Amino acid sequence: MGTARSFNRILRACLFVVASVTLYAPSAFAQNQNPGIRPPSSNPYGVSYVGWTAAWFQWLIQIPLSRNPLLDPDGRFCQVDQTGGQVFFLGHTALGAPTVRACTISPGLSVQIFPGGSLCILHLDADTEDGLQQCVEEGLASIAAVSADVDGVPVQNIDSYLTEVTPLFSFTLTADNLLGLPPGEYQGRVGGWTLVTTPLSSGQHVIHFHDELPGPTVADTTYVLTVSTHD
Repeated sequence: MGTARSFNRILRACLFVVASVTLYAPSAFAQNQNPGIRPPSSNPYGVSYVGWTAAWFQWLIQIPLSRNPLLDPDGRFCQVDQTGGQVFFLGHTALGAPTVRACTISPGLSVQIFPGGSLCILHLDADTEDGLQQCVEEGLASIAAVSADVDGVPVQNIDSYLTEVTPLFSFTLTADNLLGLPPGEYQGRVGGWTLVTTPLSSGQHVIHFHDELPGPTVADTTYVLTVSTHD
């Protein structure tokens, strides 16, 4: 098991989630079961859920270890490398204990919740795209008890938000990176649960997500978000 695989176990337990060996495309619903969350068959802001899955991983994995949201104890890193676009990324936790973070965001933003997933890297975890697909599926199959709730309302049918494995994408690792790999350019494929909310109203919102690995290893993250019109 290589460095990337070893780290993936931590990532899967602390950031991502899985429930089934078989990945499937999200199905369309006649009625949205979760009115505050974009349907899994939709394209929030012109990007598919598969695209948002890749974007979330690219955001997280390229941030140096010293200020990475995965290791954020209280919300101090919540604004790091946010794109300034219409979707605000929320990181999970790798701290080994339930984590509560407070963060203030601008009005009009949706947030992306990623309660679980798996990353596999070309030439480290597998040498072909098909091999990476199998690697991601195996990683996803090891995670269970995936859940999320927004303002106390549980997300229904959360497995419908399990995306297809992404196409191959590129990312850059700094010297101080989460994976402990040499700095440079890498390529990988990912899969996981992705939820994009509708724009949050002004005021306070509580977003909670959770996943588990055998062991047990539990990742449990709560964000207390304040949507403020003040800079």
